[in-house]
Order: sequence, then structure tokens, then C-alpha cells
Amino acid sequence: MADILIQGTTIIEDKRRESGRIWSVTGAAWTGSNPASNALTFNNANGEMTATSDDENPVCSVNLPNGSIINNVVVYGDAAAAAGVTWSLVRIDHSGGSETLASASVNTEDTSISNEIVNNDAYAYLIVFGANQFDTSDTIYGARIRYE
Repeated sequence: MADILIQGTTIIEDKRRESGRIWSVTGAAWTGSNPASNALTFNNANGEMTATSDDENPVCSVNLPNGSIINNVVVYGDAAAAAGVTWSLVRIDHSGGSETLASASVNTEDTSISNEIVNNDAYAYLIVFGANQFDTSDTIYGARIRYE
């Protein structure tokens, strides 16, 4: 995209080039590791997900265009979730193997992405929480991935 010419003399760069593309999702898009337990509640009015019991492992599917380059990832949640809850962006190959690409505490952005080029032919992508870390009243508001 070309720069924008203002008043014939001032050039302002297109901000889309600076920020890249953004994928975002609300907390209401997560599912539990054991959905039959009804251990997660969803508020569709504000898009949040809250645990109603301890030791939950929410997961969210991530769908980015093939060939995208992931720049950073963050999961947003309340203070209870931010205190000791770790999320991970993982890629899963079609034979069941997995690899962590990014990981951080809730409300902390990870910019050190490993294997950052999305390959939808060979992998599927998920955001998951550490085993049994998500407890009663922990709330997730959503997640954001910046990519090129």
C-alpha cells in the first residue's frame, strides 16, 4: 500500500503496514477439556469464559492464513487468571505430536515465537492452558495474535 500524501508536502505512512494483521477471539470461543462437566460458563454478552471448578484446561482453536508469520501472542484475563495461569500456543501435527510455539502468563505478551510460519498443510494450531492451572472463578476475556 502506498504512503498517503497530505496537503501536498507531508507524507504519513499507512499504519496497517506497521501493525500487520490481527487475529482475535473472545473467551466465549474456548471449550473445556471435559465439556460434559459444565465446568466453564460463557457470557456471550461480553464474550468471557469463567471456570466454575478447579483444574480446568480450556482450549481454543486458532485459524490463521497459511504462510502467515506470527509476531506476538497474548491471552487476556482477570487478575485471578493472571496470577499463576500459563497459556501456550501449540501446533499439532496430523499424527498427534505437538510443539509449543509461544507461552506466557495471562495478560503477558510473548514475542519470541518459535517456528512462526503457519503451515496449515502439516499442522493445526491451538491456545491451551497449563495442566490443571485454571481454577474456580478464573476468567478469560480473549486472545490476540499479530501476524504478517
